[in-house]
Amino acid sequence: LKTIRPDISESEFLPFCQKYQRIVRELHCKIVKFMPRVSEREFPPEIVRPIELFIREIESNFALILDPCDGKTFEIQAWPNIYAEYLDQLEPYVPQKYHSKRDSYPKLFIFLSFPKYVARSPLLHSITMSHEILHLKDAISGMAVSLCNQITIPKQDFDKLVDEILTSKIPVPGNEHMLMPRTYADFYSRDVMELAVMQQCTDVISHWLKELVADLLAVRLFGPVYLFAFADHSLALGVMDVDSDKHPNSRMRLSLMLDELRNLGYFHTSKTDEKMLSRLKTWHRFAKARRTLQQESHHVVIHSSINSSLSTVVARIRSETTGKEYDYRKFSKEVVQLIELLKNGIPPCELVNSSSWQSTPASLPGILNAGTIVQADYLGAIADLLHVSGESGEFECKRKLDELLLKAIEAIEVWRIWPAKEG
Repeated sequence: LKTIRPDISESEFLPFCQKYQRIVRELHCKIVKFMPRVSEREFPPEIVRPIELFIREIESNFALILDPCDGKTFEIQAWPNIYAEYLDQLEPYVPQKYHSKRDSYPKLFIFLSFPKYVARSPLLHSITMSHEILHLKDAISGMAVSLCNQITIPKQDFDKLVDEILTSKIPVPGNEHMLMPRTYADFYSRDVMELAVMQQCTDVISHWLKELVADLLAVRLFGPVYLFAFADHSLALGVMDVDSDKHPNSRMRLSLMLDELRNLGYFHTSKTDEKMLSRLKTWHRFAKARRTLQQESHHVVIHSSINSSLSTVVARIRSETTGKEYDYRKFSKEVVQLIELLKNGIPPCELVNSSSWQSTPASLPGILNAGTIVQADYLGAIADLLHVSGESGEFECKRKLDELLLKAIEAIEVWRIWPAKEG
């Protein structure tokens, strides 16, 4: 301390150290839980490079940390300029040589969290590799924010919502099933309540649009694999018919994604793989079926307002993905051939032109889509290769499928690097 502040007095010494310890403790609380794991059983290292490549298209200067967590959901957090922030806070304690390196530190600290139970599942990691990364793209481009500004709540619906809330009895704190004999109107004026309700609705619309934008971008860039992964995950979470202030119900999200797959050509009866088409139609019937939703009054109003502007949202998403979408034309060129490789126990990383016998690397969406079809319809072929049967055999087949998919993802990354190194 004397080398940094040789002029410090004894009376300043203790407060100076206390402030330093407080700042460092706050930094630890933020960072330590995100320290990278060493064990490959915690997450598949094969997915790291594709994720980094995808992020680099959005932001080149970043640090990535994968966080297998005990929770049930996938999440991305991006903290900008965290080094600079803490250098500023610790300024009196930091030697000058570290300040001079400020510009060399990563601009973004990106933390990708996912449930530990999906750690080695590349098919469920399609959520990590698409939806979560696309949240980052959206945050930087401001797409959801600009769409949010175009959504309005009709005055009649808003006034009715405020009236309903003002006349509602207040729940007992800590026990929402018990109501007080007083209403909100006994404590709040209409003007105050209108401001509060408008703020809440605006926040919910913002959260929902971020999810919908990431969903629609993911399904257009990755195809059906994202929809199937999302559907499996939503069923596990039990949120198919549940709205929250952060997420719209999954049935609504599935319905919108299925509409996009139809736009991409996946529902063309004469072209689409028969078994996959059957699965898509099953999910379509499920998503469009009428169900009683678990939602609060403001969720009903927000649903109506977003639905009125859906054409604007969808048009923007389609414009953003023009030329990049994984439509059925791309799917049909890759996935049939990759499925055959998987059925024969071969990593699906290579596409062979039958006339020229030249090889090209498969795409990441192609590998994942082939994997989801094999898992649903052709595990028996892998069982025959492994000479296994029954429930334990099914587990062995799924584990082998995961290994083949991860090996393919690793191989196409090596394939991508070689030409760059030779150049």
